[in-house]
Amino acid sequence: MLAVRDLRKTFRPGTSDARVALDGVTLKVAAGALVVVVGTAGSGRATLLDAVAGRVALDAGSVHVDGVDVTRWDEARRAAVVGRVGRDPSASIAPGLTVAEHLALAAARGRRRGLRRCATRTTRAAWGERLRALGLELATKLDVPAGTLPAAERQALALVMATLGEPKLLLLDRPAAALVGHGADLVARLLEDLLAAPRPATMLVADSLQQAVALGDRLVVLDRGAVVADVSGAEKQRFRIVDLRARLDDLAERAQVDESVAALLAATYV
Repeated sequence: MLAVRDLRKTFRPGTSDARVALDGVTLKVAAGALVVVVGTAGSGRATLLDAVAGRVALDAGSVHVDGVDVTRWDEARRAAVVGRVGRDPSASIAPGLTVAEHLALAAARGRRRGLRRCATRTTRAAWGERLRALGLELATKLDVPAGTLPAAERQALALVMATLGEPKLLLLDRPAAALVGHGADLVARLLEDLLAAPRPATMLVADSLQQAVALGDRLVVLDRGAVVADVSGAEKQRFRIVDLRARLDDLAERAQVDESVAALLAATYV
């Protein structure tokens, strides 16, 4: 499970460009739960996942994964228990390594063993079966360098890798956002298959309002670095796209009003 408490992060503090990205975020994600995170631009969605993954150093707060305090762990150490996929199809891929070598690295998460010991004939056969079961042509490309794959297949590989090795936590930041057409559809379908139970505790920044409403046990709404809504249970089941769009439009309108007031005050007191 994941437990974060009072997460705070300000970028460029002490300057006129200071931006509060996380403002006291506290939440828990139970083992096996899928929490979908939404918000307007600048709401802190990506920063929240980056902070949990260890990519962003916090100003304050704590991060616990499966009961272990990982707040002071760097990103490499957290990768032993956290699977993460971002928006860039190339970010999780080493171009010169083959598909099988990537899967071997993912399967060895948190263990001290080399690629050869992980990529045995038996494990390669198992990976091929898994990829075929997911409807991926990657099953026939185990020895192909990942850098030569189309963007959608690179992202599909990253998603499969993130779920191997039994991670305690899975973080997904708009995994289909950089894709279009068939590629986006492929990753969206794969995502639904991979997120079917059983799964680790999972946080997903949704690619679309439709996805946010359709997936997950909980819907968390962020605004300017703070949790402003946390919907679960029967309320989440009743939630519609029009409800979510109205809430996000309201938050965006409030932010614009606040910025206008700030600009007015700045002009008044120059």
